[in-house]
Amino acid sequence: MPVLFSSRCQLAAWLLAATFSCCAGAETLLLPDDIAVRSDVQLLADAGLISIPVSGWPLSAMALRSEMNEAPVPDNFRGHIRGAWHRLHRLLHESPRLATSLAIASDPVAVRRFGDVPRGSAVRGEYWNRRGRLELRMSLALHDDDEDRREARADGSYAGVHAGGWLLSFGQVPRWWGPGFESSLILSTNARPVPAIAADTIQPVRFQSPWLRWLGPMDWRVFAGKLEGGRHVSDAILLGARLSLRPGRDLEIGLSRTAQWGGEGRPRDLDSLLKLLIGRDNRGDAGITLADEPGNQLGGFDVRWLSPLGDAPYAVYLQLIGEDEAGGLPSRYLGLGGAEIWGGFAGGTLRMHFEAAETTVEFYKSRPRLNLAYEHFIYRDGYRYRGRSIGHAMDRDGVMLSAGGIWSRDRLSWHGAVRYVDVNRGSPGRHTVSPAGERWEVWLGGAVPLWSGMLDWGAGAQNINPDAAATRTDTHLYARWERQWGVDR
Repeated sequence: MPVLFSSRCQLAAWLLAATFSCCAGAETLLLPDDIAVRSDVQLLADAGLISIPVSGWPLSAMALRSEMNEAPVPDNFRGHIRGAWHRLHRLLHESPRLATSLAIASDPVAVRRFGDVPRGSAVRGEYWNRRGRLELRMSLALHDDDEDRREARADGSYAGVHAGGWLLSFGQVPRWWGPGFESSLILSTNARPVPAIAADTIQPVRFQSPWLRWLGPMDWRVFAGKLEGGRHVSDAILLGARLSLRPGRDLEIGLSRTAQWGGEGRPRDLDSLLKLLIGRDNRGDAGITLADEPGNQLGGFDVRWLSPLGDAPYAVYLQLIGEDEAGGLPSRYLGLGGAEIWGGFAGGTLRMHFEAAETTVEFYKSRPRLNLAYEHFIYRDGYRYRGRSIGHAMDRDGVMLSAGGIWSRDRLSWHGAVRYVDVNRGSPGRHTVSPAGERWEVWLGGAVPLWSGMLDWGAGAQNINPDAAATRTDTHLYARWERQWGVDR
């Protein structure tokens, strides 16, 4: 286990947290950092107690509070649903003025899933404040064993202004787009959040027209971020947009699109951007050449369907993301699909999921296209940020089969997963996870109250069988204790 920090770094972080001032109000965004919270949100949505779309994170905590205040959980609902409602209600109404945490981790997790597993040993201070329409969330973490060699990080920080039903912000906000639990094909929390300006709906859009009312509540989110320097094309822009809609309690649909555009030596004018937005970005289309090709895009859809047959507590979901465009629509897909079941267990809520994913282009054909997913001949560092895939955590040309579970009761939670992963099945070139080979992974973690705070812990073992080396077993351990102060109820 590495030495955590020099005494000077530890003292600086704790003094930073200790000097924060007070705040008012409650947070606007619910970040994708707790898989147990996500399970509770989904349970309440499936029970009809939440109407907003919940497959694109961060969620609007403001919209969740509004809906829960207007419709308290009925007494005749089952105990595990009432328990989830009270847990989420408490979370949304207890807004800490500041928080500090201390994390110790053995090694970074190679294939990350939904949540906020520490990326290394760290001490962190957080502060949140809202005054009128202005909002500020500051998070500073000092790392001892940071995988991208940056000791100080501001992941999770943003400054924003409320404008109607929107939050306009600038910061490093983690995002997760799609119904998967193990990863997302287009935007996951595998890579660190990209510094970006963003616009997110904080109150869902609801059409009153009888022609459009059937679409149900919708939320929109768009962002434009700057990728790091030192790439083959330095300082490229990462653009993203997502529309989520929920026509009924049993169906949620998401449409997502991202693009890499501009950067050093590439076109960055309005004409290039417009061509990118309308999909006229392939070399050979309308006279486009290598010199003026606008960028690299991904796009597709996801759908989650509650109890398609019968009324048992289960759901199925699918995500298809195209690596190319044909006729104005995504083509050459990557795929992810799964199923969930849930219910009451041991006085709490138990959710189990089974998920499969393929990150080889046109995986459904007899001869899929290897070495294409998340790659591009202009942006040669690919669809990645600081050495990690922005999309699915296993990066290109991988297969993942997984089964996982989440159990929650009061302030306790447990989560675990078993995963089979076959990575890098294309040519043995650069890959962010490992050389070609198979691996079995077992993960177990949880959260428990401790010393007036919360202890979040986890352990994992990976049996790795590379194609060109001996089999080995790696272990990963982490523990993080967090204390919050100045909770407004």
